[in-house]
Amino acid sequence: MADSLTKISAMLESARELTLEAASSASSRFLDESSLRPKDISALLNGRTDREKRSGMNHVMSLMAKGTDVSEYFADVVKNTASTSLEVRKLVYIYLIQYADHEPDLALLSINTIQKSLGDQSPLVRSMAIKVMSGIRVPSIAPIVALAIKQCSSDLTAIVRRSAALAIGKCYELDPSTGPGLLVHLEKLLKDQDPLVQGPALMTLANWFPDKLEMLHSVYRSICRNIRYFDEWCQVATLDLLINYVRRFVKGPPTSRDDTDPDLLRLLDAVAPLLYSRNGSVIIQAAKVYFYLGYNSAIQEYSVAPFVVRLLRSDSAVQQVALVNIRSMAMRDPAPFEPFVSHFYLFPSDTLTVKQLKLHVLTLLCNQANSKQILSELKYYALHMDLAEDAMGAIARCTTSGAVSSQKIIRWLMKQIVRAHSEAVVSEALSIIRILVQRDFSNQIHTVVTLSHALMRPIAPSAKASIIWLVGELVPLAPETAIEVLRLNTKNFAAQHEQVRYQLVLLASKVYAYHLDKKTSDPDNYKGAEIDDTLRKLFSHIMYLARYDSSYDTRDRARMFSSLLNSSFNNELGTLVLQAPKPSPVISLTEKLKGSDANLLLGSSSLIIGHPLDAYQSLPPWTDSPEVDPSVRDEQESASAPAPARAISSKDSRGIAWDDNSRHGVAAPRKLKQQTLDEFFSDVNPKGEEVSDSSEEDAEDDEESEEDDNSEEDDEEDDEEDESSEEEEESSEDDEEEGEQSKLL
Repeated sequence: MADSLTKISAMLESARELTLEAASSASSRFLDESSLRPKDISALLNGRTDREKRSGMNHVMSLMAKGTDVSEYFADVVKNTASTSLEVRKLVYIYLIQYADHEPDLALLSINTIQKSLGDQSPLVRSMAIKVMSGIRVPSIAPIVALAIKQCSSDLTAIVRRSAALAIGKCYELDPSTGPGLLVHLEKLLKDQDPLVQGPALMTLANWFPDKLEMLHSVYRSICRNIRYFDEWCQVATLDLLINYVRRFVKGPPTSRDDTDPDLLRLLDAVAPLLYSRNGSVIIQAAKVYFYLGYNSAIQEYSVAPFVVRLLRSDSAVQQVALVNIRSMAMRDPAPFEPFVSHFYLFPSDTLTVKQLKLHVLTLLCNQANSKQILSELKYYALHMDLAEDAMGAIARCTTSGAVSSQKIIRWLMKQIVRAHSEAVVSEALSIIRILVQRDFSNQIHTVVTLSHALMRPIAPSAKASIIWLVGELVPLAPETAIEVLRLNTKNFAAQHEQVRYQLVLLASKVYAYHLDKKTSDPDNYKGAEIDDTLRKLFSHIMYLARYDSSYDTRDRARMFSSLLNSSFNNELGTLVLQAPKPSPVISLTEKLKGSDANLLLGSSSLIIGHPLDAYQSLPPWTDSPEVDPSVRDEQESASAPAPARAISSKDSRGIAWDDNSRHGVAAPRKLKQQTLDEFFSDVNPKGEEVSDSSEEDAEDDEESEEDDNSEEDDEEDDEEDESSEEEEESSEDDEEEGEQSKLL
């Protein structure tokens, strides 16, 4: 048994090696075809057979794929524009689109040949011709391209009209003066009932004429009906166009389904199938429609959230885009995404950006029902993953929603300061405590006093600096604690870290300024006279040490505070500087993103980057009174539209009468009846005897056919006589010529 398994594994391994070798050779085959010299490639391009030309074009395409400049073959390639091989012409067209701007004069030589291809019998050739003509970026051919668009926009084949719709934008880019004429053709293509044509026409409108929304009036309902059949990228452009159209020409915003405009409901229903698209951009755009156009419960009624969350199963780039859009949607209404909390848990394979975005979404979804579940996850991330800062910040943000008690979070953070062995965890825990305490100083005095005891233990310098800063902010509420912390840490001032020395200078200034202010404002009730002298000496000692500190910041700060507090004229100014109330730190995600990407459009590149780009366009506001009457969106049937082809079924063919064949010059067949043997032989009757009564009609038909045969025989005899007479005349002429030649001889 073991031997058989060994043999099987060896066979599988050898098969795997052979497969990898075959795949490697197949992938490198195309790139190895360009090993010929330029002279040989030119010879192939100028060859006599299509096979040689195709081989030469394959080598040129191989060099293009490698990024090699192949403009030296331009003249040789252009000669093959009129090749009879469709494959060669395809490769030539690809080359022309890429290198036409390198040799504009030579490219113009091929325009005539390409223009002739617009009349080719093959729709594929006609489509490629208009595509190549519009892709050649030579401004002088813009009028020719405009004429080609006019011709192809009326073509009977949909793929040709599709290429014409896409060529409109390229022609407009070459020469904007052709815009008015191109809009006429574009309007015609927008009314095309074939989704293969209407979709590219809408994409052209969205990319090149986004302000011409009035062109959608008569085709709005047709678009809603056909949008599910559009190309994926046409759907993306169309949805963006329809959002702007609805907010401008449809009354809104709706609050419920009952007061929603029927045309808007038609769009919401039409977009629902697009949520099943395999393209993530289409799903985001569909969610964008419900987010900006739907009524209050539209996202939940149409089940938008599950389809957007499904994008988290894609690669990291798609996950990042999906999470940014989910974050923006959850900031306004997190309810649709709350059932999918587990989908936002972090994985070790996630990128750092994806992890941070997932933490943002988790804090937005935190509520009374799931706070225990989310908080447990965040605590694990803060202690066991490489993003302690973001996880601690997420824990702090959970307190702003009211789902978690801030006192409960502070107690957990205090435990981590004592237990944690990582300086990063301790530092981030103290940073979060500092934020939470600063938001409510009056109720967190005990927390600060407890933290001050940690200064006696060896902790990270950043953590010690944070605690000293908190003690300094608590001077008006607990001055005795501040003085004791200052006294204990002044003993080893020179051995402290730079951050700690800076905070000790700040703490000494705050304590001394507070006592000066109390002494000046209320000298009768001032009870610090006994410590006044000691505090003055302590302040002077710290300022003296800091004046010769190695840090520029510490020295400058010490000199400034010494000047302010040692002069009776500047005491009030120093007190104002040191005891001014500080604003509460912003930890809410909604407040932090406010003014940056909170109001950027869903699905836009600006939302992903975090700030508006140059070409960014904000969403137009809803209109209270529509500019047009809803009747302009009524569909009008086009009289010139060809009737759709219909296949003829076997049932339809049964209804065709035999008598109708006479219209096409086909004789009616004889009607066969069941006969006896005697009746059958009586029909045949070679001697011209009378036929039976039951087959008189057949006999008459036979007589007519015999007469026709006789007339045909007579015609044949006449033709033979004419031919024989012509032959006799020709023979006589030949005899005369021979006689004349004999006389000359």
